[in-house]
Amino acid sequence: MVMSTAATLPVNELRWGTDKYVELSDFILANDVASLIDIGCRNGVLCTTIEQRAQGRPVPSYFGMDLGPHEEFHVSSVCDLSAGLPLPDGSVDMAVALDVIEHLDDFHGGLEELHRVSSRYIAVTLPNMAHGLMRTKFFFRGRIGGKYDLAYGYGKDRHRWLTVLPQTDRYLADFARERGLSLSSIRLPLSGPRTGPVERALSLLRFDPTWYVWVTLYILEKPQ
Repeated sequence: MVMSTAATLPVNELRWGTDKYVELSDFILANDVASLIDIGCRNGVLCTTIEQRAQGRPVPSYFGMDLGPHEEFHVSSVCDLSAGLPLPDGSVDMAVALDVIEHLDDFHGGLEELHRVSSRYIAVTLPNMAHGLMRTKFFFRGRIGGKYDLAYGYGKDRHRWLTVLPQTDRYLADFARERGLSLSSIRLPLSGPRTGPVERALSLLRFDPTWYVWVTLYILEKPQ
């Protein structure tokens, strides 16, 4: 099901030369989102991108939340999504969690909490760990990367789930259908100076998108 609003995103559209912050900021501004929480806000890059792309348009009230304070950005609330958010039901227009859900033991519970506090939209991104770069790393190095390593004293901020594109598409579609939500998504290649040409070649050669999609932005909309 595709969202009915004028500024909707299609399902599974592939976009080149852009990133999740730009795409989500443009959606937020086009759909007059009045307030949002950014779970796992890090250094506030989403807030900065929204302000840069506003071009005179109203910007939403922004609340950044993370596991701890950040030296370069004011975190509005220090909290853990897996323990629940200190917000009442439907208290913000949009709940955002970019590259966060895969860090939770309870993947489903994290989505449910975002659904609870949002009155209109839920936006999440999930990495595709079957990307060609990840396959190459594992083939030559025997490991994917630091946040997947089993290191003593690894702490809270590590990936719990090995997310791959077909499974995340299916999971979000099932979640949306069960709750009567509309679902849209944008697939984003890494598009780096070295990876970009390879990704485009794989796309032209009709390789499966798991080889060249780096991350997917999913936006779910509640019925109004």
